[in-house]
Amino acid sequence: NYGTQISTSGGVITISGSGFDNNASAIVVSINRQPCTNVMMVNASTSFQCTAPAGLGGARFPISGTVGGGRNNSRDENTAFSYLPPSVSYISPIDTTGGLVSVFGESFGTLASTVTVRIGSYMCLSPTILQPHRAVSCMMPPGVGRNLRANITISGQSNTSLHYSFNQPTITSISSISTSGGMITIMGSNFGLS
Repeated sequence: NYGTQISTSGGVITISGSGFDNNASAIVVSINRQPCTNVMMVNASTSFQCTAPAGLGGARFPISGTVGGGRNNSRDENTAFSYLPPSVSYISPIDTTGGLVSVFGESFGTLASTVTVRIGSYMCLSPTILQPHRAVSCMMPPGVGRNLRANITISGQSNTSLHYSFNQPTITSISSISTSGGMITIMGSNFGLS
């Protein structure tokens, strides 16, 4: 079994079990047919570490390996591996007129086609990878609201831990009227569409 989950950018995982060769060079491991490199023994015969490749976290990938020339290719839940779901640290604010939003965090992968961003009831369109595994952008439609729940989904794994607010209204001028009252005009930004 494995004891570590990692970002979609890849990293070191620990695999535990029994009957492993004490010689790390005799252990060959792959995750979803991709090599897990730099094998290093942690405890003789019972656990080792290797560097898992970059990938996406939506599925549980089988771990297979060759130990000292013998093949062990188990595909049950105890020898399956999945990447961490996305984590979000920051979403750039925009005006109520909508516009380009940047989302920063970890475990975003490298394929824009696997990315979905929804803020409140608004779907953020045309996602693009800004930085592999760490940043995406998308086009938000016009909207209003504060403390809207942000839902970031990468290859079926979601994160809804962050809330988002459109930029608050700003007033630049108010027209004057006579003391008898009347219609005034308020100028500014971020007033929404209706």
